[in-house]
Amino acid sequence: MGRREEMLTKGQKRYMEEYEKYMDVVVEPGFYFNKNRPVVEYEVLSIGLDEATIKTVKSGHVTTKTLHWCRKNLARISQ
Repeated sequence: MGRREEMLTKGQKRYMEEYEKYMDVVVEPGFYFNKNRPVVEYEVLSIGLDEATIKTVKSGHVTTKTLHWCRKNLARISQ
């Protein structure tokens, strides 16, 4: 274990483990639902280096979320 890893707090270690768990999930522009609230649908409009612009389908509200949030909370709607 490297010196930097030894200096992480318990919360930081948990975040790093979670980050690595979802790191390989691919998020592309398209339609998704929220895993925790399946009635909420999102459209991913654009992807940046570490964030995505998403729109709530029902209300049309546009917001920015981290890619980690998208990887963890969104599941693609199969078409």
